[in-house]
Amino acid sequence: MDSYDPRMDEPPPIPVVEQENIPAPPPARPSSTVSPPPPPPPFAGEVTSGENANAIGLIGFVFSVLSAVTCLVPIYGWGCWLVGFVCSCIGLSRRPKSFALAGLIICLVSAMLMVGFFVIIISASTK
Repeated sequence: MDSYDPRMDEPPPIPVVEQENIPAPPPARPSSTVSPPPPPPPFAGEVTSGENANAIGLIGFVFSVLSAVTCLVPIYGWGCWLVGFVCSCIGLSRRPKSFALAGLIICLVSAMLMVGFFVIIISASTK
């Protein structure tokens, strides 16, 4: 009586096979073509590096401020002026230009102060 007879009213019972505990497969990995989301934009007060930074312009600004403060000290003031002027000129070729431009303006003002003080000292010493 193993086979099914269409003349019978009921089909034969289906044998029930007990299944073993099979662990679930691991979750599918995302496709390698899916890229991660872009990083969030920086905050207004956050210091960023890379494309938004002009380190050489900032160095020129700092040295030009030092040269303006020490314009009466012959060697130190002139050295700071030279470093500030060169770094500010190089920083003008990069973006953002704000610190480099400010450094260049301060360097020009401090150069006029240094030349003016030098002329005053030379003219006072010749009398």
